[in-house]
Amino acid sequence: MGTRRRVRKQFYSKPLHRLKNDLHIHVSKELRKEYNSRSVLVKKGQNVMVMRGKFKGTVGSVVDVDYKRRAVYVKGLSRVNSRGKDVFIPIHPSNLMLVKQKSVFKPEEEKQKQEVVVKKEDIEKEVKKEEQQKEKMKKEEKPKEIKKKSNKEKTTKKVNKDGKKRK
Repeated sequence: MGTRRRVRKQFYSKPLHRLKNDLHIHVSKELRKEYNSRSVLVKKGQNVMVMRGKFKGTVGSVVDVDYKRRAVYVKGLSRVNSRGKDVFIPIHPSNLMLVKQKSVFKPEEEKQKQEVVVKKEDIEKEVKKEEQQKEKMKKEEKPKEIKKKSNKEKTTKKVNKDGKKRK
């Protein structure tokens, strides 16, 4: 085992990518079957329940996760500071339990599905536009009758500012 000094130094000088291991929360019994795990990394948007402390039993969604302070901010758990502003109360992840996942599908997958649907619709619209343009081109390609202008139409009267004909 390490000495107290060494353990404290490791705790406070961890790099950010290793702090993620300290931000796991408990999983409710219903969700343990889905995750096959007792704990999960806390993420923004998850519904959690506070298990310990002043706010024990309150349920809310995660607003923010602070890696540096090892704190989770939950919607509905706030206080008024000395300036009169509502401030979220930081809660340690070990005091939280995951109640409900934010969504079954990842938002990226949903966006990709929507983009694929839009692309199919766009392709159909483009094909229709191309067909219409081809039809217009065919109509324009038909030989047009060329009208010859008579000499009278070609010549215009040249008039000075005074209204007199020019010579």
